[in-house]
Amino acid sequence: MKKIIYILFAVLMVVSISSCTVDNYSGLRPCNYPNSTWRCEDPYVFFTVEDEDSTARKLVTGRYEYKQDGHRIEVNFNYGTRIYFESLDNDSYGKTLLEGDCKFYKDRCVVNVDHESSKIFADVDEFTLYRIN
Repeated sequence: MKKIIYILFAVLMVVSISSCTVDNYSGLRPCNYPNSTWRCEDPYVFFTVEDEDSTARKLVTGRYEYKQDGHRIEVNFNYGTRIYFESLDNDSYGKTLLEGDCKFYKDRCVVNVDHESSKIFADVDEFTLYRIN
């Protein structure tokens, strides 16, 4: 009986360890499309996904403009569905401007704005970024 419990425990450990490395959204996020451009017209947001740099990190940079505000941004995605806009402007460099949850499609990314964590788009609940190339 002890042997069965040890085998069951070992199987559960292997399953739990391997589930931490599974990325269910790999290949779906905009950052997985090198040399692509993504854009939304209202609010105006665009960013480009460049090839990997020397650190094997994809560079995803762009700009947003909304009402009387605008910033150069770096766009980051976590291993789930979360998106972050971080400022690249000197006066607010590295400051997180927007957080949200995404639904990923090959030609678009629908962003639901997290108003508690975001400093921009206060009256926008959702916007769609379209891949234009």
